[in-house]
Amino acid sequence: MIDMLNNWLGSSISNFNTFVGITMGIVVLSLIVMFYFAHKIGKPDERTYIIHLKIYRVMFVTIFFLLAVLMNWSDGSYFRQHITLVISLTLLSGAIASVYQYNKDFN
Repeated sequence: MIDMLNNWLGSSISNFNTFVGITMGIVVLSLIVMFYFAHKIGKPDERTYIIHLKIYRVMFVTIFFLLAVLMNWSDGSYFRQHITLVISLTLLSGAIASVYQYNKDFN
């Protein structure tokens, strides 16, 4: 899978720019969603600390798993783009977890 991504990134500059644009779009949208739901959850107290810890746990497991997979399969040619992809997927999982936790605890 990583080799197919490397071949696709190296085949054209527009593919490379598309990949960078999509990953940065995921980062921006995920951060907006996370900040919005952090504001909706409320000010820090004992209840919200637990909610945030659940979200951070999901993000930690995601980044740990993705980095473990990436370090085994990546050859280093587009390593920064792979790290950007890992970070964007981690933030996306945090945004999904924050939406889930908000709906679970407040609805």
